[in-house]
Amino acid sequence: MLLTDEQHKQVVYLITEHLGEARYGRIARDLFGPEALRAVPAGLNPHNHAKWLLDWALGLPTADIFVNVVLQVDAAGELTKVHQLVNQLRAGQIDWAGLGIDELWMPAEWPFADREPLRTHLGDIARGDGPTASTIDGPAGHGKRTMCAYIDHCARRHGVFTPVVEHLQRLHDNRMVDYLADQLRLKLGVVVPPAIDPEPERRAVTLAANLGSFAVHSRTPVWFVANLVEPEQDAGVLKFLGELLRQVQTTPLLAKKLRITVLADFAAVALENLPGINSRYTLAEISEAEVAGWLAAAVPGKDEAYYRHTADQVISHVAALAPTPRMRLRLLAQKCVDAHRVLLQEA
Repeated sequence: MLLTDEQHKQVVYLITEHLGEARYGRIARDLFGPEALRAVPAGLNPHNHAKWLLDWALGLPTADIFVNVVLQVDAAGELTKVHQLVNQLRAGQIDWAGLGIDELWMPAEWPFADREPLRTHLGDIARGDGPTASTIDGPAGHGKRTMCAYIDHCARRHGVFTPVVEHLQRLHDNRMVDYLADQLRLKLGVVVPPAIDPEPERRAVTLAANLGSFAVHSRTPVWFVANLVEPEQDAGVLKFLGELLRQVQTTPLLAKKLRITVLADFAAVALENLPGINSRYTLAEISEAEVAGWLAAAVPGKDEAYYRHTADQVISHVAALAPTPRMRLRLLAQKCVDAHRVLLQEA
């Protein structure tokens, strides 16, 4: 971590003073940019608002915004050690690593309270490491869409791969595989020969093979994320995904330009060429411990027993409603938001 805890608190205090009542106005926009203001959770008090913005800046792939924030909010140079750090960053004497903090809201205003080990693996992929092919297994209501949002955000933050996220449902259209191939071709920026075979299963394999052959020449590496919302897919889709999985795992040159992650309920989906067991992940139900951990990160500074007590109330309230699997995560998110607001009011 670049800042000590005390330095972090000092910078947060100066940001709070600098923004004053204009937390969403021109001063804040000029300081952090419009993207940060769109993403900041609603309902934060001035201190937590400033803290969220600072952590957002520290998690960016470059130091530019952090450096500008320090120079603007501490123009008098009161924080000598922090300014020394800024000078070293500007001179290239130290590397910018950012905080690497886990996002607490994903997507915006939606509590993201789970899967820390999986997020670590996804972060490795986003930085250009990790497995070339991976799967995320989970039935309906276990957060596959949320994980897709996180992958998209993580990929854009690190900038190694351009994310292509597709939520696939059956449209009863035999040209779905052509659509997927074209989406990838356009993002990769390559020209790929068409496949003219009218039979969708064979055409899917040809499309994937052609795409893999030409993707090695791409100047824009892509991370393809396919979320199978339903087990039943249009003809050729599973063949297309299976062939891409095979290629990225067997062709090192392609692996540098294309990564693939497939999310599905694999108890109901038969997909060929799955990656090795260490690259397959499972979304379990969010537990009380994970809710407590999220609350502690979102509103720090309280006794651990208080977070556990609040998390127990959240889980108990959801259980009492006896939701279907598809509704459980939605209700859990609502209860987490309620608990978060209560903790903020008491902060």
